[in-house]
Amino acid sequence: MLKKGIRMAFKIGALAKATGVKIDTLRYYERIGLLSPEGRTEAGYREYAHDAIQRLRFIRKAQGLGFSLSEIGKLLVFGSSPESTAGDILEITEQKIAEQQAKIEDLTQLRASLVQLALDCTGEGPVEECPILNHFYDEGDAVLPSAKSTGMIPPAASTRDIPVNRPLRTSKEDDTMIHDFDACRRAPKSVGYPGYLVAVWGNLA
Repeated sequence: MLKKGIRMAFKIGALAKATGVKIDTLRYYERIGLLSPEGRTEAGYREYAHDAIQRLRFIRKAQGLGFSLSEIGKLLVFGSSPESTAGDILEITEQKIAEQQAKIEDLTQLRASLVQLALDCTGEGPVEECPILNHFYDEGDAVLPSAKSTGMIPPAASTRDIPVNRPLRTSKEDDTMIHDFDACRRAPKSVGYPGYLVAVWGNLA
């Protein structure tokens, strides 16, 4: 326990060691206003108060949830302003949720397009006939129309049908999935590909 009247301060190197944040990062945070030294020593070294550790923990955890440094700056301002309310924090958080949801939808469509391209390619024949490469040369959007609609590969299939934490497979299970995947790739396009075969592709990834 600190004795009354004793001030605990960190030089930048000690603060970096205590928090695991690099010195260059601490200096950058200072330049953009996220962190401020309490003062300087007679030799000109920065000194940071003990609450800088909590502030850096705040920044790191907020970054872990996807908040930008600019947004974190706003959160810190709201958190230290007596005029702010919890509603201000909630508004920023809801904006972040909407932003992340849009990213999820975009990534889901991108993944569905990659699945479609992989299913279209047999892996045989000359490279100039590869539908994957030809798609990149063709005019039109990168995301396939089937990935934007309820076509052959529903966008939700990439997240609904493919297990995230799956146990290790046996070689027999691998052979079965490879067989199903190969059959799926060779099926006529008019047949369409059910969600479980999309999951096969995910398991082979």
